[in-house]
Amino acid sequence: MCGIVGVAGTLGKQDKDAFTNLLYLAALRGMDSTGMARITRANAKGEWMRPDIVKKAWASPDFITWRGYHNAAQTTNTAAFLGHTRFSTVGSSIVGNAHPFEFDTLVGMHNGTLQNKHVLTDDNKFGTDSEAALSQIDTDGPDVVIPLLRGAWCFVWYDYGLNAIMMIRNAERPLYWTYDKDRQSLFWASEIPMLQFALSRAGINYNKIFGAKEDTLYTHVIPEHDQPFGKAKAKTLAGAKPLLPAYQGEMYGFGGAVTAYQRGERWNAKTRSWQKDGDVVSLHPDKSEAAATGTAAAVGTNIADSIAHYKGFEGNVLTKEEFEKATDVGCAWCVQDVDWGDVVRFISKDAFLCPNCMHDPDVLQYIDEGIGGN
Repeated sequence: MCGIVGVAGTLGKQDKDAFTNLLYLAALRGMDSTGMARITRANAKGEWMRPDIVKKAWASPDFITWRGYHNAAQTTNTAAFLGHTRFSTVGSSIVGNAHPFEFDTLVGMHNGTLQNKHVLTDDNKFGTDSEAALSQIDTDGPDVVIPLLRGAWCFVWYDYGLNAIMMIRNAERPLYWTYDKDRQSLFWASEIPMLQFALSRAGINYNKIFGAKEDTLYTHVIPEHDQPFGKAKAKTLAGAKPLLPAYQGEMYGFGGAVTAYQRGERWNAKTRSWQKDGDVVSLHPDKSEAAATGTAAAVGTNIADSIAHYKGFEGNVLTKEEFEKATDVGCAWCVQDVDWGDVVRFISKDAFLCPNCMHDPDVLQYIDEGIGGN
């Protein structure tokens, strides 16, 4: 996971203090790098300056003591500050992979990990799936790009043409926002306690905290100086249907961890058995070695014929007909087809991993530890 924070509107010292507090707290969601962007207001001719962007491969407590941060975080003629702390998943922990990223029409950031970044036009051009996704949003727009994406995401970006803060998330990642009492400043963060603490410590009286609805694109148009924010525009915009089940537990962060992730079954080489409640294939005893190595069991008709039943998700016994129906769409990760007699791992009632993916370390980390952030 990563931390996304920010403030927009008519900004003063208290607003900068609140933003600094939010960046500090966001270290609890990612400590591999920190970055921020300062968006300035248009001049008298309506011309926009490019944003001031500063990044370091540092945790935010170090970042906010850096002179470069304070030089960039000036409130004079400022329309918004956007901040991000990164927990690295896709891409190394270098300054070039730190958020935010700037393009022709937007500057933005992402929290999450995409399962299918290969659908993006220039996925191999960038160091992270986040930068690749934002690049294509810049060229094609969110209405085209978001429906392509599968995985975990919360995107926040500033749109130059709309002079607006754009927000969208799916079920895998949270986002919240609030206004000060005069609605002249908009604040947002990945967790409610971050907003509560940061704003209270800065002496800001704030309104109700709103939670962004999943699969909804919000447009917060930044008003003129000393003017209040209007109601955010919202429209439904969903991503591709997930192949893997949603994360089952709470991420570690400012709010703490509430429940543990419901981990799947594992092969125990000593006892030669599957441990925990069954979500893995049940095999004839003399075929257990195939399960241990992750190789396909169906090397001949005799093996397939020797299997009386499969043990499906949460221990439910599947007949051959039920197995074929449950595996009809292919592996949840690579979409590979399987046959009766193959060693598979069920991760939900209608999703499974094929013999290769069920032992892939990256796939197992995704399932067992939840989806990390960028």
